Amino acid sequence: GTQGQLFSVTDDLSGSIFKVADISGVPILDVNSSGEVTIDDQLTVMNIASQQIINATSIDSNTFAAGTRFEAATGSKEAPSYTFTADLDTGMFLGAVDNLHFTVGGDENLQIRSGYLDITQYIRHIGDADTYFGFTAANQFQVIAGGNTNLNVQGNGVDLSYAGSTRLATQSGGIAITGELITTGDVGIGVTNPSYTLEVDGTMFSS
Repeated sequence: GTQGQLFSVTDDLSGSIFKVADISGVPILDVNSSGEVTIDDQLTVMNIASQQIINATSIDSNTFAAGTRFEAATGSKEAPSYTFTADLDTGMFLGAVDNLHFTVGGDENLQIRSGYLDITQYIRHIGDADTYFGFTAANQFQVIAGGNTNLNVQGNGVDLSYAGSTRLATQSGGIAITGELITTGDVGIGVTNPSYTLEVDGTMFSS
């Protein structure tokens, strides 16, 4: 850091071997004999072979200690910490401690945290836009195939559908069936192991 000295190169194997400072002598870059790089404010690292460029600001003194890690700011869904030059609102950021978030176009789509993988809405099959499953609202899960909702799970019941029409629904008083009940074995009502096509334990009435 001598004023007016811009570069400094030494053969000191126990300390700095290359330094760059501004005109006032304030250090900008320091490379020591252990291979550690200290940069004062802003870093641009370029991989000559792959031409990949990594930009970061506010690098602290421990960022590249022993080459152990790369640190970035927390970021947000609108401005993620790790992003792309041509798409600045798509990338990855830290939503909270131990909570990794992914954003696309400024919309948060995926969260990873201890024991959980959280999605915002749907998981879809690539190449089949009308077949997917996911969450349409709180306490509601749906499975859609060919554009038809075949399974609808809510906090108070389950609906099974065929071609968009509900065939079976759980209700507070029991199960509602629309259409035919097709079976290949014996049916028991109040009977655990029926011996006949239809076996009823109790009174049966029809009208």
